[in-house]
Amino acid sequence: MTLAWAVQEFEQGERRLAAEDPAYRPRRVVRLNASKPKTPLELLCALYRAALDTDPILRVRGRGKGPSEVLRELVLRLRDEAVAVLVIDDADALSAELLELIAGLMAVATDDHPDRLAGGDLATSPTAVTPQGTGVVLAGTARLETTLTSGSEPGNA
Repeated sequence: MTLAWAVQEFEQGERRLAAEDPAYRPRRVVRLNASKPKTPLELLCALYRAALDTDPILRVRGRGKGPSEVLRELVLRLRDEAVAVLVIDDADALSAELLELIAGLMAVATDDHPDRLAGGDLATSPTAVTPQGTGVVLAGTARLETTLTSGSEPGNA
């Protein structure tokens, strides 16, 4: 319930900003239920489909792309498509390997935007400071919190 409310509030805020400034490009929230993907490539393909409504290109020049290549391409495409937040629901269903992939996704998004903010003068424009990149929200049960705070590899990542 709280997650749905937060997404709705974000979307209303984006519509308000777009109404105030015609040059403003509204950002989106993309949600994915993470209970089905079992491998890194399946998770990346599911994220791609949820955010971009297409499958990633998995082969280039006769060779298969690795998960790290698909991950970097996904981050760049999310930025191009103005995806501000990627919500991964039922994240407690993810294996340690997939949680580490999500940590990698977060790291790549941060590396690509070390500044994280593009700005101007807040006094003259409400949209002067616009977060860059894509944030990741993991939603799940108390089991997810235990996994992430237990000192395990995924928790440390």
